[in-house]
Amino acid sequence: MRLTGRPSPWMIGSYSSGEGERSAAVAKKTAGIILLALIAMIPLFAAGAEDPIVLFFYADGCPGCIAVDELLTALATDLPAPALHRYEISDPKAAGLLEKLKVAYGIEDASVPIVFVGDDAVVGAGMAQEFQLRDAIGRCVHSACPSPLERIRPPVTAEDVIRLAMFVALLLVFAVWQPHRR
Repeated sequence: MRLTGRPSPWMIGSYSSGEGERSAAVAKKTAGIILLALIAMIPLFAAGAEDPIVLFFYADGCPGCIAVDELLTALATDLPAPALHRYEISDPKAAGLLEKLKVAYGIEDASVPIVFVGDDAVVGAGMAQEFQLRDAIGRCVHSACPSPLERIRPPVTAEDVIRLAMFVALLLVFAVWQPHRR
């Protein structure tokens, strides 16, 4: 067998003309961009997957808050672990979150304890509030409840998805049609 500088048709892949390497590089870049785009889209579809369905706002030393906390601790045994979050209102972030939720639920001039359960808001402590909490949490145990945080989170619209898809398409165009370097 005589070896020459030309590739043999039987030895495809053992020689490279450079064009195959450029195509492979473009394919790798394209695959990387698609992967990054898919990763960027995860928050659009996973938003709210691990959000709590019960938000409890309290103040230290509040007698009604202690009673509601004990009730929530007992009722939360039927809920998944991340379903209940407690917020002490002296924390500025918790106070800000409480104000946003009060607006979203149409609550005016209310003080702690306040519990948001799915689509319900329970204000105060007493027998009526205990029955409301038992009912609301019971419904969440038997059927899926939305997180109260969904009321204050901006919704993902079809326009958002279209914009993201256009961005990904533009990235792909730039990745595929960039000039080849020699």
